[in-house]
Amino acid sequence: MKTFECGCMFETENDQIIYNPDITKLPLNCKATWDLICEGNTKGVFQLESQLGRSLAKQAAPSNMEELSDLIAIMRPGCLEAIVDGKSLTQHYIDRKHGREEVTYGHESVKKVLSSTYGVIVYQEQVMQIAQELSGFSLGQADILRRAMGKKKKDEMEKMRKDFIDGAVNKKVNKRYAENLFDQIEQFAGYGFNRCHSVPYALIAYQTAWLKAHYPSEFMSSTLSAELDSTDRIQMFVDDCRSIGLEVLKPDINLSFFEFQDLNEKTILYGLGAIKGVGESLVNSIINAREKGPFKDLYDFCLRVGSNRLNKRVLTTLIGSGAMDSIGERKKLYNLIDSVLKKAEQSLERSESQIQDLFSDDLSREEEIDLRGNKEEDFDILTNEWSSLGFYLESHPIEGKREEVRKMCGLFISELEEATHKQRVAGMLMHLNVRQGRHGRYAFATLDDSTSRLEISVWSEAFDTYRSVLKKGQIIVVEGVVEKDNYSADKNNPSYKMMAERILSFDQARKEFIKFIKISVNKNFKEFDYLTSQLREMSSNGSGSPVVISYSGDKAKADIELPRELTINVDDVSYRSLESICGKGNVDLVYYARPHIH
Repeated sequence: MKTFECGCMFETENDQIIYNPDITKLPLNCKATWDLICEGNTKGVFQLESQLGRSLAKQAAPSNMEELSDLIAIMRPGCLEAIVDGKSLTQHYIDRKHGREEVTYGHESVKKVLSSTYGVIVYQEQVMQIAQELSGFSLGQADILRRAMGKKKKDEMEKMRKDFIDGAVNKKVNKRYAENLFDQIEQFAGYGFNRCHSVPYALIAYQTAWLKAHYPSEFMSSTLSAELDSTDRIQMFVDDCRSIGLEVLKPDINLSFFEFQDLNEKTILYGLGAIKGVGESLVNSIINAREKGPFKDLYDFCLRVGSNRLNKRVLTTLIGSGAMDSIGERKKLYNLIDSVLKKAEQSLERSESQIQDLFSDDLSREEEIDLRGNKEEDFDILTNEWSSLGFYLESHPIEGKREEVRKMCGLFISELEEATHKQRVAGMLMHLNVRQGRHGRYAFATLDDSTSRLEISVWSEAFDTYRSVLKKGQIIVVEGVVEKDNYSADKNNPSYKMMAERILSFDQARKEFIKFIKISVNKNFKEFDYLTSQLREMSSNGSGSPVVISYSGDKAKADIELPRELTINVDDVSYRSLESICGKGNVDLVYYARPHIH
């Protein structure tokens, strides 16, 4: 055995580590594991993977199993919803642990019970102990108190309250103190957590955190494989893989299996089973067919897997996911589907009929012609990747709009800083977590503009107003005040969050913030009539953005604003149409200047 810097012991042989740890015999003082927990890097870790769990892990910063058990308990409604002196028991625990609040007990009997949790009631067992120590309850009476609080029976509670206060007074405890303490217990105990549950939960949390800290590739591939039916969770864990330095390779019909595979300590291969509409039976057929060698092209794939197992929908999904990139370009493969399926089906029929083809040489040449495809259909890589995987694994919809985002917003997310004035950002809506609160529904969202990510809080009023715009995978524009995230794991490179005040779709933002559309032409431009007719077709009758023709000749230059009835609502289709007529780089979306939003 050998102890490494992380504090963990591994079995070694000739100084080589043997990676077969006994999960029941892990060292409980592993620095790498505690660092992972305290940094909130706990996606996939038992009990701590939620946003609340990650946030409280960073705030509480546990360093031993007792404190980890406390953390799991203070995440429960008993501590979160019990308000004392204006803040929850959860916040009291955190502030007292870090010395930001004085630890007080009020009585030696209470100190005896609550000293390990900084004078804060964390467990149901502590309620029972306080009743015994302070008020002289028997163990049976203390358990009746616990059950009465859990069931919230008013008549039983009134009796328990009287017995608790009378018992405390009989032991020379101040009556007002006993009354206040019972009020606090009453708030907590109905939803309090049992220590007998919290301790084993903490052990499992530590074990999973240890695995993530020391076997990240194996741990994350197993975690992803357990979530094949949940696109949202796959996206979350893929993002987490990247944040901890793991590369997730796109699916590949020549390499992937049904589940995710850890190829090495830094690389995970996407599982075919996580592609929408691709079942285990089909994946098994693909795996069996490629035992004779890798697939060479689309026809080879259809022929060997069996055209009876495939159809256009399945092939489109496989192509869209990137799983067929090893045999061709996505658009070309998509345009071959119909002819290839037809040819593969004919080959299968000949094979089943056992009729020898006397014209095999001619057939081979005919296949080559058919494989070129008979038509060219548009294949949008972004749309199909989203349809196949439920998120963007390799592509990013904002890449083609970076220059426009700069003009619209002024800053990318990576350039944001804390400020008191409103700021504007654009990005793809990566995650959306909608919750129900006392004042209605609210949401936490994650925005990504390929330079960085920003956490957005959408409180109930803003959520009710803009919820129709909050669609995952879409580019949205958000205005609000940016604040520093005080619980960022990296203190040297702080992250920020925004409180959303306005949320717009990208096209809505274009309509509001574009000053005019500038079309540049010169004396050699020959398509004036066609341009005019297209502008009339695209016109929004005065409700869109103004159009300015910027003409440049040998002896004169002029900017001509077109009539109001020729305004245009800019979207990707209209923008591409204008570029196709006037040439790339000759259509400029001019935005209103904005140092910041007032």
